[in-house]
Amino acid sequence: MNQIIYIESKKKGKSKGGPLEISTAGKLFAILIIIFGVILAGQGVFAMFGKQENEVETSIPSLLMEQRGATIVLRIKHDKAIDKIMYSWNNEPETVLQGRGRNIVEEEITGEMGENLLNIRIVDIFGKEATYSKEIEIKSSDTTKPEIEVLVQDTTKIKISVKDETALDYVIYYWNDEDETKIVAKEESPKLIEERLEVLKGENTLNIIAVDKAGNKTEKQQKCIGSVKPKVQITKDGNTAKVVVTHDQNIQKIEYTINGTLYSTDATNTGEPLGVKEYTYNFPLTQGENTISVKAYNTEGYYEEVTQKITL
Repeated sequence: MNQIIYIESKKKGKSKGGPLEISTAGKLFAILIIIFGVILAGQGVFAMFGKQENEVETSIPSLLMEQRGATIVLRIKHDKAIDKIMYSWNNEPETVLQGRGRNIVEEEITGEMGENLLNIRIVDIFGKEATYSKEIEIKSSDTTKPEIEVLVQDTTKIKISVKDETALDYVIYYWNDEDETKIVAKEESPKLIEERLEVLKGENTLNIIAVDKAGNKTEKQQKCIGSVKPKVQITKDGNTAKVVVTHDQNIQKIEYTINGTLYSTDATNTGEPLGVKEYTYNFPLTQGENTISVKAYNTEGYYEEVTQKITL
């Protein structure tokens, strides 16, 4: 009897130990899988950030330099924002130009006559620096840019006047985005270039570029409004004076002075245009000499004035 009881107790002990061993192995396996996943994820993140860091380190700003006499044009490009540009001539103190977060920067600096070493340092927003040096020879001490003056003569004509204290090379001008016209300085007048132009009808932009012999350049833009004045014709028609005013768009108003007396189509100054392209009026003439003055305005405020004497 005692032997039978003992055997049953032993079997029960084995049945309790089996499930415990399987549960422990499963937990260990799951933990190993989690650890392995964390390692793989960490490697991916490291590779990603490591690549970005490597790009930041290897990418540097590029620089192109163009010499125009005593002026040096710096053209800087970078795939990241530029923080500042520092330059110095020979061993002089540096001058700092702000990048203002731009990816493309163009700056002009002025050098002195003779052979000089230009040193340039460019720093981006990540602190990555590019250094450049170049020997530059400036043969002229002329650093003064040409002066451009645009004189409006009337509604249809303007005059360009370009001056330089030493000698001009050429002047380029063009309307809006049209083709350029180039004027080269003449030997008999090296310091002055003048040109008279017809103003295009309506509002237009005149672009002017002036360059002197030393390579100094000045650019100017001028807004010009081209307008056509009204045409006025006064003729004798029997015992009257016939006045005909025409305009290709619209006549604003007409003022007449007949033998010292003023008349107007807008006597109360309403500002309303006549709304016609042609206006005709006949004035009775008095015996003897008659003086007639007619001032016709267009809607832009420009006018044409004609005075005539008619004897009856």
